[in-house]
Amino acid sequence: MEARPFNTNERRLITGISLVMGIRMLGISMIIPVFSIFATELPGSTGPLAGLAVGIFGIIQILLQVPIGKLSDRWGRKQVTLAGLIVYFVGSVLSGLSHNVYHLIAARVLSGAGAIQGVTMAWLTDGISLQRRNTALSYVGVSMGLAVIFGFTLSPIIAAKINIPVLFFICAALVLVTIV
Repeated sequence: MEARPFNTNERRLITGISLVMGIRMLGISMIIPVFSIFATELPGSTGPLAGLAVGIFGIIQILLQVPIGKLSDRWGRKQVTLAGLIVYFVGSVLSGLSHNVYHLIAARVLSGAGAIQGVTMAWLTDGISLQRRNTALSYVGVSMGLAVIFGFTLSPIIAAKINIPVLFFICAALVLVTIV
């Protein structure tokens, strides 16, 4: 059985979700390679506090995926995705403005609260037929993978040329582009 091409609405949905997730992953992956350097250089930092600042983002993401998914069932995928991106944007800006490790930890908690991966994947699967979901999800996966490669590559270069907090602002700017 020959696969039919995606229709216009499906292509638009796949492109939109790929951009949202790819750009978001670009911002996240730009921060990861240099994050511990930034966290350990902040006033009040210790090894365990810097580790908490690194890990709290993922912990909050894990804890909030299901509640945010349930919220998207009630309010809608698009609305919850936009709200999550706004929360992530604010957390990214606050992370870049952090003056001590405690402020950074709080900002990363806020960033992690923008847990939208499950919601965006549900949004995609809502709009794509069961027989074609694997292909659609593959396109999103490719965009996320490429974003991680670019983020890990660009991060040390940007951090060395400018400084690490700028990466948080670049991440915030990328999220703004995604929101638009």
